[in-house]
Amino acid sequence: MTGSRRASSRGAAERPSRVRVLVVSLAAGGAAAVAALAFVSRAPSAPPDRFPAEETADPPPRFERPRTEAERLGALIQILLASDPDDTERARSLLLAAGEPGREAVAATVRHILESNTAFAQHAFDLLLLSPRPSDVPLAIAGLSSRDPDVVSRAAALLGRVGPSAAEALPNLASAARQGYPMSEHACGAMAKLGSPEAEAELVAIAVDAAADAGARQQAMVALGTMPRLADRTVAALRAVADVTRGTPESRQTYIAAASSLATRKDPHVLPGLREDFDLRRDPQALNLLSRANDEAALREIVARLDAKLEDTKRRLEALFLLEFFPPDVRIPILRRAIESIDDEDTLAAAWELLGKTGSEEVAGEMRRLLRSEAAGARGPQDRKVATLVLGGLRKPEDSRALLDAAERAAAAGDEELRMFALRGAMLCGDPAAAEPIVRVWAADASPVDAPISVAANLGSIFPEAPPAFRRAAAPHVVRALRGEFGALGEGALLQFVLAAAAACGEEASPAVQTLLRHDRREVREAAARFLGMQPGPDGEASLRAAWWGKQDRYTRAEIARSLSWVPLAKPVP
Repeated sequence: MTGSRRASSRGAAERPSRVRVLVVSLAAGGAAAVAALAFVSRAPSAPPDRFPAEETADPPPRFERPRTEAERLGALIQILLASDPDDTERARSLLLAAGEPGREAVAATVRHILESNTAFAQHAFDLLLLSPRPSDVPLAIAGLSSRDPDVVSRAAALLGRVGPSAAEALPNLASAARQGYPMSEHACGAMAKLGSPEAEAELVAIAVDAAADAGARQQAMVALGTMPRLADRTVAALRAVADVTRGTPESRQTYIAAASSLATRKDPHVLPGLREDFDLRRDPQALNLLSRANDEAALREIVARLDAKLEDTKRRLEALFLLEFFPPDVRIPILRRAIESIDDEDTLAAAWELLGKTGSEEVAGEMRRLLRSEAAGARGPQDRKVATLVLGGLRKPEDSRALLDAAERAAAAGDEELRMFALRGAMLCGDPAAAEPIVRVWAADASPVDAPISVAANLGSIFPEAPPAFRRAAAPHVVRALRGEFGALGEGALLQFVLAAAAACGEEASPAVQTLLRHDRREVREAAARFLGMQPGPDGEASLRAAWWGKQDRYTRAEIARSLSWVPLAKPVP
């Protein structure tokens, strides 16, 4: 059938699910588009020693190419309709890459099948949420009537992202908000983002309605706390709710919700009750609210936690988080004192990082000094490790060089742990000039794929979190590493570079990846096949077909078939 990805091979003993062809009419831009679907079931993972490589007499499957770009987009839409998790992830990325036509194809489809396929509706709203616009309002309003709470929640979130331009959705949002969790959370939040007096009035009406769902009332109060300004009558209504519910255990969460809105505004009306009715040492909600109000009682509890030598790490980290609510002139001296007494690495790093984010300019300089110092203060190596964590958390490109220098010194001293932390920090700082040195160190790691700890695994895991400018600068060096320009790669580094290529590179990496389809390690072969399904380049499909005929375990062969099913959809149709 024209335009399909229908498999034509027959008789394979171990075969992925056969593809199906489905024609769907898309009312996109007033024109009909024909779309065909084919998908291959996900191959389960299996240890290579249990499934030895074998040859096959069955030809690789063939999949017909879409004739037009509309057919290609339609096929991707159909994969979203199928809702296989791995397939939908790939389809979504290709629809996003298609830009406005891909977005409109998704919107046009969900208009017609909003109720018949709620799983697709969830995917559709997730995609629309990435670039919300006023034209989405009618569709989102329709989504609020879905029988699926997750669709309602996403539709409400979309309206909230649109903001004041979605004013016409207010009655529908108010209705959804009264349905309870999770709809109430997103609908109330969206009403607050509309920002109008009418939206405020609707939230107040829900908040004071004793007959309404308790969760909806609480979410309405919390949402009111996010609005930049509230009318005097709204504040009076929240105070009244707090007064009625104070001290009644069955109404505790309603009281906390009302107090939350008031404490955010530092309203003195609820502060005495929060101080008197709760044990701040044991009640995190009350402590949080008083911290938002910059209350002295909360500050005393925070300082006590930071000063206590035997306090556990979790409670100290919570105290640091709450300290962020206080103004800089309050928190800087507290942080300075805490840094002198804290021994735990994670808490110490968090304290330094918060101090740096507060605007204390000397923090980065102090961290660079600790990295250069042989003694590194009274705590020695711990301070150097903390410095790598702090500079990586602050993410300033100018600190990449200091971290790379620290990594070199750590390597010379045989401190592999510090070296890895310094390299991770340099990657997170994201200076494009640091990309090649980091890739070279990454390429020099000879660890196997299953090494418990390695430079390659650490850098590979953090690479997707690196700033976009760093990933762009690293992409050509990733390709060079795959080509062997930095020397023969160990198995672990090789696998991580294929995964990094999928995150940062395009077809330029395809020739190097094609050579890995017959690698000794199944993990490398499967990663290579997966990459080529999305970035085949001119010869990727031929390489996948050639690899099919070689000795492969059945799981790698299934991944090759799966990747072949994606090749026709990977690029726009001219």
